[in-house]
Amino acid sequence: MANQTKAVETGRDSPTPKGVPATAGRNDAATSCLSADARLILGGTIVARYEDPAEFESYLYRIFEAVAPLGFYEETLVASAVIAHWDARRARAAIVTLLNVERKDAIIHILDRTGEGDLSRKYMRSDELDREANRILKAGVDKDPAFLKILASLGLGPSAVTETAYTLHLEKIERLERIAHNAEQRRLGFIREVYRHRRDLAASLELELGYEDEEGGA
Repeated sequence: MANQTKAVETGRDSPTPKGVPATAGRNDAATSCLSADARLILGGTIVARYEDPAEFESYLYRIFEAVAPLGFYEETLVASAVIAHWDARRARAAIVTLLNVERKDAIIHILDRTGEGDLSRKYMRSDELDREANRILKAGVDKDPAFLKILASLGLGPSAVTETAYTLHLEKIERLERIAHNAEQRRLGFIREVYRHRRDLAASLELELGYEDEEGGA
């Protein structure tokens, strides 16, 4: 069937998808992995602003090259699995970004704790805490002697800044972790469906065409 052509030709002599010139770059090939029907079903933009489209396309191409999906249905399943993995990775990256961005809040929280034993810090105005946190960030959490001394007085090390940011924003992080988990479950579901589809196809062919044992006959 014309629409059931193999999406990706494998083997040494066919390293790029059908219809893509042998001289095409990897990213050019990636954009041709999907049939027009599969692209329509998957919808519009997948890569968010400031993400690297070439990175996504390269990943999509490598998966298509490895799996070699047959026809529209398998193309859609494999592409959906790649997109789900991309979504999970984005959620995990968002956690790292959140922890990095919120270091200032974590530093202020740590500085505020030192006020219990230091009246000058206990009654430090919020704008002074803000300036002190900015100064520490500029100097480096693990390089500022005064801040390292404060951390030591609390029995902490520089990693306490990230750990504090984590606890301060635990609810947001838990939501992002659920998003990542759900995306990975979708990915695994699409992969299982590819295996099921191929198993059912083999069973249908065996039923329709018969199966002849190589040693003993039918």
